[in-house]
Amino acid sequence: MPSVAGWWTDLRGEYRLSRYKDPYRLNGGTLEIDREDHRYGVAMRAYRRLAGLWRAFIDYSYFRNDSTVDTYDYGRHQVMAGIEISLEK
Repeated sequence: MPSVAGWWTDLRGEYRLSRYKDPYRLNGGTLEIDREDHRYGVAMRAYRRLAGLWRAFIDYSYFRNDSTVDTYDYGRHQVMAGIEISLEK
Protein backbone atom coordinates (compact mmCIF):
# COMPACT_ATOMS: atom_id res chain seq x y z
CA MET A 1 0.00 0.00 0.00
CA PRO A 2 1.22 3.55 -0.59
CA SER A 3 3.07 5.52 2.07
CA VAL A 4 1.03 7.96 4.19
CA ALA A 5 3.17 10.48 6.10
CA GLY A 6 6.11 8.06 5.83
CA TRP A 7 4.16 5.05 7.15
CA TRP A 8 3.70 1.92 5.02
CA THR A 9 1.03 -0.70 5.65
CA ASP A 10 0.51 -4.41 4.98
CA LEU A 11 -2.82 -6.21 5.30
CA ARG A 12 -3.29 -9.98 5.57
CA GLY A 13 -6.29 -12.27 5.84
CA GLU A 14 -6.37 -15.98 6.53
CA TYR A 15 -8.68 -18.94 7.01
CA ARG A 16 -7.98 -22.35 8.50
CA LEU A 17 -10.19 -25.44 8.65
CA SER A 18 -9.26 -28.12 11.21
CA ARG A 19 -10.93 -31.52 11.33
CA TYR A 20 -9.90 -33.74 14.21
CA LYS A 21 -9.61 -37.47 13.64
CA ASP A 22 -10.41 -38.64 17.18
CA PRO A 23 -13.93 -38.08 18.56
CA TYR A 24 -14.30 -35.51 21.33
CA ARG A 25 -15.80 -37.08 24.46
CA LEU A 26 -18.28 -35.23 26.70
CA ASN A 27 -20.20 -36.18 29.87
CA GLY A 28 -17.50 -38.50 31.16
CA GLY A 29 -17.13 -40.21 27.78
CA THR A 30 -20.80 -41.08 27.30
CA LEU A 31 -21.24 -38.61 24.43
CA GLU A 32 -18.90 -38.42 21.43
CA ILE A 33 -18.92 -35.66 18.80
CA ASP A 34 -16.67 -34.84 15.86
CA ARG A 35 -14.68 -31.66 16.38
CA GLU A 36 -14.29 -29.24 13.48
CA ASP A 37 -12.85 -25.73 13.81
CA HIS A 38 -13.03 -22.77 11.43
CA ARG A 39 -10.50 -20.04 12.19
CA TYR A 40 -10.66 -16.63 10.49
CA GLY A 41 -8.04 -13.95 10.91
CA VAL A 42 -7.09 -10.48 9.78
CA ALA A 43 -3.86 -8.65 10.53
CA MET A 44 -2.48 -5.22 9.70
CA ARG A 45 1.04 -3.86 10.09
CA ALA A 46 2.16 -0.25 9.79
CA TYR A 47 5.85 0.58 9.73
CA ARG A 48 8.09 3.56 9.19
CA ARG A 49 11.80 3.75 8.46
CA LEU A 50 13.91 5.43 11.10
CA ALA A 51 17.70 5.75 10.64
CA GLY A 52 19.66 3.28 8.52
CA LEU A 53 18.15 -0.22 8.64
CA TRP A 54 15.98 0.52 11.70
CA ARG A 55 12.21 0.91 11.54
CA ALA A 56 9.31 1.33 13.96
CA PHE A 57 6.19 -0.82 13.62
CA ILE A 58 2.74 -1.44 15.06
CA ASP A 59 0.76 -4.64 14.46
CA TYR A 60 -2.90 -5.37 15.04
CA SER A 61 -4.56 -8.76 14.57
CA TYR A 62 -7.94 -10.34 15.22
CA PHE A 63 -8.67 -14.06 15.12
CA ARG A 64 -12.01 -15.83 15.53
CA ASN A 65 -12.24 -19.58 16.04
CA ASP A 66 -15.64 -21.26 15.62
CA SER A 67 -15.68 -24.86 16.85
CA THR A 68 -18.25 -27.63 17.18
CA VAL A 69 -16.95 -27.88 20.78
CA ASP A 70 -17.84 -24.69 22.69
CA THR A 71 -14.67 -24.84 24.80
CA TYR A 72 -12.62 -24.04 21.68
CA ASP A 73 -14.71 -21.03 20.53
CA TYR A 74 -12.81 -17.78 20.98
CA GLY A 75 -12.05 -14.35 19.61
CA ARG A 76 -8.66 -12.70 20.15
CA HIS A 77 -7.43 -9.14 19.58
CA GLN A 78 -3.69 -8.48 19.74
CA VAL A 79 -1.68 -5.26 19.43
CA MET A 80 2.11 -5.11 19.35
CA ALA A 81 4.53 -2.21 18.77
CA GLY A 82 8.30 -2.05 18.61
CA ILE A 83 11.50 -1.20 16.81
CA GLU A 84 13.23 -3.69 14.50
CA ILE A 85 16.13 -3.89 12.11
CA SER A 86 15.41 -4.76 8.49
CA LEU A 87 18.08 -6.83 6.76
CA GLU A 88 16.81 -6.21 3.21
CA LYS A 89 18.82 -4.59 0.44
